Amino acid sequence: MGHIVLGYDGSAAADSALDWVAERVSTRPAGVVLVVVANMFHAERPVIARFAEEASERLRARVPDAAVDIDIVDGRMPGTLSRSAQGAELLVVGMHTNARARSVFAGAVALRLTALSAVPVVLVPAGWAPRVAPVTVGLAADGSSDAALRFAAVEALAQGQPLRIAHSWLMASPLPSTPAGIGSAAREAHAAHRAILDEAVTAMTREHPGLVVEATLVRDNPAAALTSQAPRSSLVVIGTHRRGLLTGWLLGSVAWDLVGELGDPICVVPPAAP
Repeated sequence: MGHIVLGYDGSAAADSALDWVAERVSTRPAGVVLVVVANMFHAERPVIARFAEEASERLRARVPDAAVDIDIVDGRMPGTLSRSAQGAELLVVGMHTNARARSVFAGAVALRLTALSAVPVVLVPAGWAPRVAPVTVGLAADGSSDAALRFAAVEALAQGQPLRIAHSWLMASPLPSTPAGIGSAAREAHAAHRAILDEAVTAMTREHPGLVVEATLVRDNPAAALTSQAPRSSLVVIGTHRRGLLTGWLLGSVAWDLVGELGDPICVVPPAAP
């Protein structure tokens, strides 16, 4: 049996993350390691230990058979937490969906965490409540979402819900003076992106014969396409490129636009190991 790491800081968002973990392990047993990252004086440790134990008891009350361990580690976010999650199935943390907090602390740290983590990271917004709905995954055209697609398919099967594969494309709208050939180019682009989506649907259906797969092709930017699907999803899953040093901050425009803004759980899945 694998384990889930729950990053906990006592906030309302962390409590929602705890509820998300409890809901998941109630149907899919897994050990839980409740990790508190603290850069503190020794005198503060009893306070930290007390609220960590209270959180552990709350989780056990929800899932009496759950194996819950507490790990209080000195260090700094997000590096210490990402290292604590090595070897886990998932790293789950709460996040406040507030634009100001996103730019100053919550979202920036969450983005860096998802970039550093070697395991999928689930970000649960404060106030989360369970939702019976498909798992939605954003499909990129460059292969960066391959691991996310496989993760989302397994997650949908485990939930007994459909997998919704959402793919978006954009093409500049023609000006009145633009040659008529632009219409043909748009149709060709649409057909090319439809083929990318159909290939992903075929692959997931072949790998998981019992999985119901929905295909959604949207002419819009990826973040907007996923935002429109999120209220009808139990989880939104995206991949990441991890290009260059700046991925520690940005990860890519899709993650930047969604993390800290989306009021629904989002999972960022790192690329598969080569």
